[in-house]
Amino acid sequence: MLKPFFDHDFDHDILRGLKARLPEMDFTTAYLAGLSRSDDRHLLLWAANAERVLISHDESTMPKHFGYLLERGENLGGTFVVPRRLPIRQMIEELSVIIGCTEQAEWNNILKILPL
Repeated sequence: MLKPFFDHDFDHDILRGLKARLPEMDFTTAYLAGLSRSDDRHLLLWAANAERVLISHDESTMPKHFGYLLERGENLGGTFVVPRRLPIRQMIEELSVIIGCTEQAEWNNILKILPL
């Protein structure tokens, strides 16, 4: 099971839905980790060092920073960008499958924009 790290602006309705479906989910948030004021690059590197996948709504800058860090030779954990325009139920269902049925190593250095 993946260990997600939700960035500072992630929708808490989705997070509550995920916790209801996956009560054993080991997760943290930028706020809980003391990173609520950190920029995207710092969040990406922190997630990789903590062996967590980063989950964000940030379609505009997260992919750009992910690509920049990869080009610099950084090893990153998986990153999922969840567009806000998707229905909440769909986001919860897709993330539940991804988190519950895959492992960290499957997503290293991969960024995916939902839906899959």
